[in-house]
Amino acid sequence: MPAVAEKRVTPEAMLALNDGKRYELVDGQLVEKAMGYVASRIAALIFLRLELYLDKNPIGNANCDAWFKYPWADDLEKCRVRAPDASVVLNGRFQGGQLPTGFAEVVPDLAVEVVSPNDSYYEVNRKAAEYLAAGAQEVWLVDPDCRHIEARRKGTTRTFQMGDVLTSPELLPGFEMQLADLFKNTPA
Repeated sequence: MPAVAEKRVTPEAMLALNDGKRYELVDGQLVEKAMGYVASRIAALIFLRLELYLDKNPIGNANCDAWFKYPWADDLEKCRVRAPDASVVLNGRFQGGQLPTGFAEVVPDLAVEVVSPNDSYYEVNRKAAEYLAAGAQEVWLVDPDCRHIEARRKGTTRTFQMGDVLTSPELLPGFEMQLADLFKNTPA
């Protein structure tokens, strides 16, 4: 289980931390975000594929491990700052059309979470439900052990397995990613 700090922290105090660790903020408490090697590699490959797609189809921007401050984050009891392993924010969502230098104060249109060895099934599902409730259009839950991806939208889930091609026609028209390419060289 990730380390959790005891005192409540504001999003701005979290942003100012300089201890070399990655955190998320959940109910005003720091939760260390640690990923294993395989999960990090898969997240990097997904980010790369998204970035290549968006370079050819400039409908938004991709990021990896960027902090998203949820709209209700000013209430420390409900404060959420999440850092999906990869994300996409469509054009026109950032205030003034400028990329933020600190937190993104929008919910990503696509949030990608790769299950790491220290993640609980409950926590990963909680994050997916949270992203969707906050306004994300789609969430990809990537499970390296089972070698599948669940693409969740409000009210629907599509499961992609080895041999399938991941698509997201509503959000990313024309995007395709072979799961066999994504999971090659990972333990079966």
